[in-house]
Amino acid sequence: TQAGTFDVVYSLIYFGRTFTDTAVYTVNIKPNATIQFNATYCLGEVIQLNSGLPVGGSYYINNQLVSGSYSAPSPGIYQVDYIYNNGLCSDTVSQSFEVKSLSQNTIDTVICSGTSIIVGGQTFSESGNYTITLTAYNDCDSIITLNLIVLTPKNTN
Repeated sequence: TQAGTFDVVYSLIYFGRTFTDTAVYTVNIKPNATIQFNATYCLGEVIQLNSGLPVGGSYYINNQLVSGSYSAPSPGIYQVDYIYNNGLCSDTVSQSFEVKSLSQNTIDTVICSGTSIIVGGQTFSESGNYTITLTAYNDCDSIITLNLIVLTPKNTN
């Protein structure tokens, strides 16, 4: 199992006569392609396509040629194929990965001055627009937008 060009000498004895000839054979070893990706990603996360070995192959995600990096357009199961071709032989390896969704919610609320609201373990008591990022059940970001209005009492003197 060694690549290279080899001369093979063979002989045939036919009715007492020996016939000898030489043949040249080229042996090419099939490459052994490998890739390694995480099993899960969050929507919007960029996947770097650089783990394929031997280096120099092509990446296909769901049968479309992709180079450099990839960001999935929607949640779901994707398949990456790495094809390495050394000019004579090729090998393909495949791996699936899941892209999970993000959670985005908006809270519009009004509270009275002197009170507060707790969102994601944070306390808010002033009017404003706040973005709170938490980790959702699926280990992806849960983004909460809090639009808070604090009413101040009117002086009735």
